[in-house]
Amino acid sequence: FQRRFVWSAPAQLSFLAAVLRNLPSGALLLLETDPDEMVFAPIELDGAPALSSTNRPERLILDGQQRTTTLYRAFNTAAPNKTFEVDVKAIIAVGEFSDEHLTIARGGSGSIAQQAERGVVALPHLIDPPKMAGWYATYSKHHLGGDDSQIEELMRLVRAHLPGAESDSSHQLPVIKIKKGAPLAAVINVFEGINRRGTRLNGFDLMVARLYRETSPGKYFDLRERWVEEAGKCPNLTRIGFNVDRDGLLPLQVIALAVSRLPDGTRPSGVRGVKQTDVLELPPSQVIGDRPKEMVLKGIDLGASFGALNEAVKFLRDHCGVMEWHLLPQASMLIPLADQFLLPKTQRLQLDQLKRWFFASGLQIRYYGSVNSYVESDCRQLRAWKASDGEEVPTAIKQLTRDYVNGLSFLQPNSREGAILGKTIMSMIIASGALDWRSGQLDLKGLDERIQIHHAVPREVLLKIRGARGELDPIAVLTPITQSRNGSLRDKSPQDVHGILGADAGAILESHQFDPELFAEFGSNKTKLNQLLQNREARLRAFVISMMTL
Repeated sequence: FQRRFVWSAPAQLSFLAAVLRNLPSGALLLLETDPDEMVFAPIELDGAPALSSTNRPERLILDGQQRTTTLYRAFNTAAPNKTFEVDVKAIIAVGEFSDEHLTIARGGSGSIAQQAERGVVALPHLIDPPKMAGWYATYSKHHLGGDDSQIEELMRLVRAHLPGAESDSSHQLPVIKIKKGAPLAAVINVFEGINRRGTRLNGFDLMVARLYRETSPGKYFDLRERWVEEAGKCPNLTRIGFNVDRDGLLPLQVIALAVSRLPDGTRPSGVRGVKQTDVLELPPSQVIGDRPKEMVLKGIDLGASFGALNEAVKFLRDHCGVMEWHLLPQASMLIPLADQFLLPKTQRLQLDQLKRWFFASGLQIRYYGSVNSYVESDCRQLRAWKASDGEEVPTAIKQLTRDYVNGLSFLQPNSREGAILGKTIMSMIIASGALDWRSGQLDLKGLDERIQIHHAVPREVLLKIRGARGELDPIAVLTPITQSRNGSLRDKSPQDVHGILGADAGAILESHQFDPELFAEFGSNKTKLNQLLQNREARLRAFVISMMTL
């Protein structure tokens, strides 16, 4: 039930060569299932017979689809215009089997006699004893002078060089089986823990399988296709780079969160929040929206979820400076915002309240670690904030004090958890109306051009001054500017940039919280660098305190 077959020809040939040599080729992970009560809707392997109500599997492949499909195509149902064949004549000539002896015959291999005449054999025939008997006889006629006494030695050589294809059971793969009835949480843990090969799969792929069902005669719901279709209707999501492989679960988590609020007895018992297990317990119609009577919460389906996420991103772009995906501190922060935009306008918080929560959460690096717990807690608190007419202030806002901000380190690396703080600061700079580093003093917030993170002090200079063990990405040295300007400045040192900016230098640098004089005096020495960084850190603290009115 996974994604469709994606292996390239070289990947298929490499794997089949290992099989022919009878080398280990990894275990298969299978899930036992009840054909009459399918939890995951199955999809036949590419090229295999179509499944039907009378042709349903007892086991599903969790890990091994690419390998199994390759084996099936190569040894069983090779397409007439794409046949795998091995050059036996060349193998015998050089005395060993190499990968280049295995090829794909795009126009087909021809009859068994024609193959033998060319000295090759198609893989399906290689494990078919009656056909191989005719192949050996014809091969002897064309390449051994018709000396039938040499056929036995020919057969020995083929078995020796291609031990994995001596028969249809010569090559065996170990199998790990998950028993039917196993809890979904256990399936997910095993699935993600073992599936490390090829195209990585996740809870979203499991949900694709959960929802794959016939919606009308001959038409099936494909969550991945529908996801891409819905995203295409949302210009803000498209602009910011919303991606099905990275962000697939987010719209489903928004739905799960809404369903989890229903009273006991009216919601599915397994849906308690936004974890993958909660998403997998959603009734299919709640996502698809095709059978209203089966929905436990009317009006909340995939389309509605995408609409709310689109509004959330529009809010971030318009009010919070999150112009690009790489400026979003943590993707899960979209869920509480989308949860607000699912509500009627009269029941939502004011935009300045949402902005305050968003920046406060980012500055405290809340969405690092137990992300799902913060999502569920913040959604409750944001709704309570509105219901209480502003009296029940969310924890993220209450805990953001002047003392907390003064204790922040902007000299920490912009990596891992520090990146959440760094992205928050970059977005705040844009939201405050920072000017691009070019003549004309363009406001970053109003630009359509892509925005990148710029090293105000080049990495090469940082490496030279701070040494190989020094941190090359302290938050205090980074700032957002447009892609074209970033490309034109490249690795120029601060004093050179200051000269390029000319009369606009002061206004531009001030808008990015740099001291123009220190910037101009930077002389590529450690003392000046430390002065510049410490001054920027102090300015950023004052900037945050002012922006958050602390």
